[in-house]
Amino acid sequence: MKTIETILEALGRITPAQIAQAAQSFTPPEEGEIIYGIVESEFAKSLWALAHQYEAESQMYMHSYKFDATNAEERRTFKRLVGITHALEEIARDLAWAEIRGEFDAWDSDRIGMRENYTLVRSVAPTGPTIEGLAIPLSALSMIRDAIRKMGGSDDEDDPPKRKPQ
Repeated sequence: MKTIETILEALGRITPAQIAQAAQSFTPPEEGEIIYGIVESEFAKSLWALAHQYEAESQMYMHSYKFDATNAEERRTFKRLVGITHALEEIARDLAWAEIRGEFDAWDSDRIGMRENYTLVRSVAPTGPTIEGLAIPLSALSMIRDAIRKMGGSDDEDDPPKRKPQ
């Protein structure tokens, strides 16, 4: 089955209860945020709920990969499922954002976010130094990676993908 067919089929199974459940993860608007309005598009809300569902599935498969797999074949299967559901989640969320930006004609807006009751907001740019301004030398990253390994953590190449390739 093609990716878009998979998404459309799953989108057809999204219920109003799932849309409401996805909205429970939103927080209230924060001080200083500009409110654009409330998303009215049921299609955008359904896409958001679908992304929420795929995210939950991806986390479930990641848990199974880490704790339930008993052999290499099961680990490969769970790793594959994590990759698939994570990719589908990103596609569904990107499509939801496209619908939302279209509804509010917010194509040129940066720093937008979703708050409770599907409220679209725009945050004001920070005035002080930001994390993007900090540079971490590669040698420091290597030291951090070594420390994680020594503490029993894992940064193996065999871990499932965390995000889409850039």
